[in-house]
Amino acid sequence: MGRSQTESQAGEGAAHLEALQDEMRHLQARLAQLTDEVSRNDSLLRKTQERELELLRAGSLTDLFERLIQGLRASYGLDEVALILHDPQHEIRHLLSGDATNPTEPPGVCFVDALVTVAPQLANLDRPWLGPYRKADHELLVPGLAPPGSLALIPLRRSEQLDGVLVFSSSDPVRFTSELASDFLAHLGLVAAICVENGVNRARLTAIAGDTNSSPALRGEAVQQLGVMHAGDELARLYARESAPEVKKRIIQGLFISRDATRLVELAKAEKDMDLKKDIVQKLSLMKSKEATDYLVELLK
Repeated sequence: MGRSQTESQAGEGAAHLEALQDEMRHLQARLAQLTDEVSRNDSLLRKTQERELELLRAGSLTDLFERLIQGLRASYGLDEVALILHDPQHEIRHLLSGDATNPTEPPGVCFVDALVTVAPQLANLDRPWLGPYRKADHELLVPGLAPPGSLALIPLRRSEQLDGVLVFSSSDPVRFTSELASDFLAHLGLVAAICVENGVNRARLTAIAGDTNSSPALRGEAVQQLGVMHAGDELARLYARESAPEVKKRIIQGLFISRDATRLVELAKAEKDMDLKKDIVQKLSLMKSKEATDYLVELLK
């Protein structure tokens, strides 16, 4: 074999090796990118599941909004979180004004008569949208804030109805991109929509139960429904304000339905009316819980 042929083959081999090395570097870079995306998606999934559980534990509308805004912002490490809710009849705003825990409009929550007035594209928002901030499209979604680098717009949908939008803002322009998996953000939006609807229903029932101008029968029915919903906080606050014995008995029944021995014990310890106290003790005697047993043993001493 001639020297020139050997040199030619060596050159081809070197070129082939270099091409192979270039391909390997490209594949390694792509693998690192995919690994990073999977890691980000796994982290996002875990955080989403944790936050969904927190939302489901919310005890009132005010508590729910706090978990949606402050809770999600801290959990995801975001610069801002906003919630825009469709409230054409101002019902949610009215219910919040009667919330004994916090009668003011919660920070980070915006109520609108029509979502399209904030951003026309929201009308067609069927799934989460992730991408760069564009002033023309997104300015009204983050009013009064420094323009973020990227956004996630998460629809709160029930069936065909769009109830609102969660807005995640990040100063990082690549924090939210179209490559990021959004299935679990869609599920978060569904859970949030259900929690808002549930919170509104609880607030409606609480308003009826606390309305002294309504009939005792109607108020009692509302109390019973609150018991079915395990609305112990609302029932305890209603009991503290209530004066009608028949409504108080329905509240005791509601707490019994929700198996809330802790609050029943608290009511029994504070109750001065012996008939009502006897009713509470009788309910506690039917409950298999440590709190109920400990209190009954204490009474026998």
